[in-house]
Amino acid sequence: MHRFGQCILARWHDPKGLRKYAKAYLNKGEINVEFIDDTRRVIDARGGYYPSLLDDIKNRLAQRELPYLVTVVDNPEDRDLVVGVARELNLTYKVYSEESNYYIRIDKEELPSLPKELGTDFTQVILVTSDSLGRGEHSLGCELMDCFFSELPDSETLPQSIIFVNTGVFLVCEGSMALCELMELEKRNVKIFACDRSLDFYGLKEKLCVGKPIKTFVMVNYLTSAIKVLTLG
Repeated sequence: MHRFGQCILARWHDPKGLRKYAKAYLNKGEINVEFIDDTRRVIDARGGYYPSLLDDIKNRLAQRELPYLVTVVDNPEDRDLVVGVARELNLTYKVYSEESNYYIRIDKEELPSLPKELGTDFTQVILVTSDSLGRGEHSLGCELMDCFFSELPDSETLPQSIIFVNTGVFLVCEGSMALCELMELEKRNVKIFACDRSLDFYGLKEKLCVGKPIKTFVMVNYLTSAIKVLTLG
């Protein structure tokens, strides 16, 4: 945990005494400071019980125009709660301390653009939630999923992207029968993503063969931005 050092916070005469907020980051061992004028990027939760803190943090982070959020708390318990939100959403965070205050900065990755397929006026995303298609016999479901991806490259309409979550990430890793077809789709500008939390859970991060990992928060924004989402699993 790092201290803000000699940074000076500009203050006004409001009850909390905070007008502009400082963000700090390490640069070759030194802490640099810049002031933040946009108060939407800051939640000041000091000075008492804040029952809606976690919901407010998530709501602010859901605002796409805000690249990061700084939450200010004055006790270790609230600090740990805020850090827990960042970890739950799989977002990068840093914690700084100044006297009895904790500044938790949560950074959001830039949301990847959703390119439109040539000749269409909609955005289509396929969400693959399992390595097996449909319910029933798992071995049959795996065969059906392999058949789906073997036929997809020949489809008249291709999706803009395919996102793999849960056991679906096995399809983009070593040993998958669908790798050749997925690589072909990627060559044809279909974006392939694998949920990084799922990759971690199954120990597959080093076995990813096609596409790239996507953080949970980015994935949620990606799916809610799409006009059409087809779920397979």
